[in-house]
Amino acid sequence: MPTPDTTTSLETRTTRHHAALWDSDTAAAYLSEARGITAETAITHRLGVVSEADPAERPVSGYLALPYITPSESVVSIRYRCIRPSCTQDNQGEWRDTEHHEGHPKYWSLPGDRQRPYNTAALLSNTDTLVVCEGEMDTLTALQCGLTAVGLPGAQAWQRPLRLAMQGIRRVVILADDDAAGHQFAGAVAADVDGAEVVPVTGGDVTSVCTANSRERIRELVYGTH
Repeated sequence: MPTPDTTTSLETRTTRHHAALWDSDTAAAYLSEARGITAETAITHRLGVVSEADPAERPVSGYLALPYITPSESVVSIRYRCIRPSCTQDNQGEWRDTEHHEGHPKYWSLPGDRQRPYNTAALLSNTDTLVVCEGEMDTLTALQCGLTAVGLPGAQAWQRPLRLAMQGIRRVVILADDDAAGHQFAGAVAADVDGAEVVPVTGGDVTSVCTANSRERIRELVYGTH
């Protein structure tokens, strides 16, 4: 767990990042146009952008900041995502299906940080269906679809205590991205959670399929058609 001093620093950064979000046209376009993330969701989950980076954040100036917030509202981690137009858009300004990040990482974390689950408040909710997504953005999209969702930034973020936290939930549905990494991720989690269901997201990931279709399409993947 972060020390009190680290937690204060993360809280200070998150407050600064979130305030800067509303002045960034790049972040606003990426969230709303490329990802379909609403202002309400950005506010609730305190999304931000690195504008005035402190020395530790200098490598990710301009990146989107995704704070990991506990049910008690403490910030325990921040993950950073590149949203530079040269990486996310083509020469005509269209959003790329496959981004190009050269000479810098697509994602970055502070030195010494570790991967962990995102939106852990979902594990304490009174739900009979929990959705597990790969990545923060897909988790936010699932939440906008009215689902109770927790996210993992990759199979390596899976922790055995999560299995215990999920034991009292009737259905655990893992939404698997339509690529080799997505299937590997879903398989790794399903192997450790008794009765977990793997649901393939044919044609992309949760966010891309939702953007191309509708929120109801994601709900249909989880609950079926009626």
